[in-house]
Amino acid sequence: MAISNIETVGIALIVVGIIFIYLTRTGRFSDKDAGGEISSKIFTLKGGTGLVLVALGAILLVLGGLQTQDLPPPATMPNTFPPASTISTTPAPVASPMPTTPATTIMTIAPPVSPAPPTTQPPEYYAYPTEVTWQYLIGTWQSSQGVITETIIFYQGGTFYLENFNTITGETLSLSGIYEVADSGVYLYTGGTQQYYQVTYIDENTFKIDADIYTRVG
Repeated sequence: MAISNIETVGIALIVVGIIFIYLTRTGRFSDKDAGGEISSKIFTLKGGTGLVLVALGAILLVLGGLQTQDLPPPATMPNTFPPASTISTTPAPVASPMPTTPATTIMTIAPPVSPAPPTTQPPEYYAYPTEVTWQYLIGTWQSSQGVITETIIFYQGGTFYLENFNTITGETLSLSGIYEVADSGVYLYTGGTQQYYQVTYIDENTFKIDADIYTRVG
């Protein structure tokens, strides 16, 4: 509780009065007017100066205390806080830390992918059949049989020409006729006779009759 100005003055008067009485009684200070008197319309104080000061100080203390009790209570600050029910307990979202290094975007361009080459290359005679046909036989074929070189020509119209050349004597024998392909072989018709030969396909430029190999030369 705060002390008023009147109470402060009263305390000071009491202290001074006590000091004054002490000095008077010890002979250090002479109070010539020992029968001093202080009077007003309300009260009258008689006695020495020190006693009067003490009494006056006591009166001021009482008056100051009464004045303090009559003062209105100190104004209180209005409660500006919201009620507890309206206060959100949800924590505020925490901001994500800024990256220490700048983000970089790397664009990679994939090289064009070439188609894988085939594991096996098709043979050059891919357009040819894998068996003997009349389309396959059309052309000139030749075979070396010891001293005899045999040349046979198959024509598109179904005819053929056969020539045997003796490399020692230089003699040449020839014949012609009609041919027909069937049963994985070839039928040769000459002078009213028929002869069948088993033909074994080797590749587009080679076939074999019995043990003789014929090679395409034209």
